[in-house]
Amino acid sequence: MKYLKHDRLSTSMMFLLAIGFVVIAFSHPKHTANGQYGEIIIPETPVFVPPPPRPENPFSPPIVVPTDVTYPVLPVPNVSSPSSAPGITVLSESGFPRSEQLKGSTDFLEVRTTPDTEYQKTSAYSATLQSGTMLLGVKKPSEIGMVDIPLGSVASYSNADVMVKVDNAVPTPSAPTPSNSPGRITTGVSPPIVTRITNLDGTGQNVRVNLNKGPFANPADDPVLALAPGYELVASTHKLTAADLRPDDGFARRNTKVFGSKGNLAVSQISVESILHSSSLIASMNQKDSGAKDRRILADMSKMAAVLNHVNGTVGYEGQLKK
Repeated sequence: MKYLKHDRLSTSMMFLLAIGFVVIAFSHPKHTANGQYGEIIIPETPVFVPPPPRPENPFSPPIVVPTDVTYPVLPVPNVSSPSSAPGITVLSESGFPRSEQLKGSTDFLEVRTTPDTEYQKTSAYSATLQSGTMLLGVKKPSEIGMVDIPLGSVASYSNADVMVKVDNAVPTPSAPTPSNSPGRITTGVSPPIVTRITNLDGTGQNVRVNLNKGPFANPADDPVLALAPGYELVASTHKLTAADLRPDDGFARRNTKVFGSKGNLAVSQISVESILHSSSLIASMNQKDSGAKDRRILADMSKMAAVLNHVNGTVGYEGQLKK
């Protein structure tokens, strides 16, 4: 009887302890209970988290692009003087040859022009170019040749080939000045002029330019310049525009610099290789029936193009497609 009461008491205590463990397990789900089968893990009840509300306009704002991107304004930095521009060496007035210094052999003093070129040969060593494109090639035994242009003169010494182009716009007529007004009667204005001088292969100071006419007639604006190979000098009677600096001739240019406050003088690095491929004048010289002198000129230009590409690289050149 005594043992029976003790068993009932033990059973009651065991039952109460079991109920207590169950209550604790449900009250604290993270707690675990160890049984005879090992650890028993009671999973947590998942909590639903609603997504954030959608914005009224879920798209990014549009990127605004200018509608006219076919002819952008060129970022052309200005420099104070030609002396601070690459490809240019400023010379003294005596650095440009005078007419009486034109002498020597004329055996290899060659002039090539496009069909629309207007020029006159003024002596055995010189020619005057009014408009169009001219190539002057000077090789030994010849020493020097000269081209007079509306804005000055270009001299090419031995072993140099230079391309000179003069663009004359159509004159704009103006009303005549009344007879009672001071000054002379004017029936028209001078046409704008853009002149391009390109040193194709002359090393050192073998290509020289003297700008001393028109807007450069003032001694203060009268530069004598030596042009390095692979550079183009542009001189104009007006402030140069993007079309003047990047014409649609198929020639590739880079690193353009505009001089001074007038903005009518500029220099660019130009790809001689692109000239060989795009110039109609060069193409006319590269024919099956071309003479030995033409082949010599083209060979020297091709060699210089390869040297310039190797030394200066070919990255960064830009140009308008030839129309």
